[in-house]
Amino acid sequence: MAPSATSAPARCAPWQCPAARERRNFRTFRPFNELGIGFVDESSWYALFAPRGTPKEIVAKINGDMARILSLPEMKERETTLGYRFIGGSSDQLAAMLRHEITKWAEVAKSASLR
Repeated sequence: MAPSATSAPARCAPWQCPAARERRNFRTFRPFNELGIGFVDESSWYALFAPRGTPKEIVAKINGDMARILSLPEMKERETTLGYRFIGGSSDQLAAMLRHEITKWAEVAKSASLR
């Protein structure tokens, strides 16, 4: 995300935000899709991975700890301040999201003739 129009130097236009959901703290920005620029409804994501064969109890403990941390009031405040969206979820949800991302970006690469 970019600085707001009021904090940007006069010679610079504010950047746009990829998706409407990211406008919470950047209300002066218009999402790219509102400007007629398609396929920019993307965001970065982070995930924790463990080595294959990690006992399910350990994975569950780490997942539970992360869920607890992400739900802390100070994390909710940080989420709002930064304009992020902390999601969390199960290993199965992450696996499904990864399958979706791989399929989507493989199609993009193919349509752009990337190898």
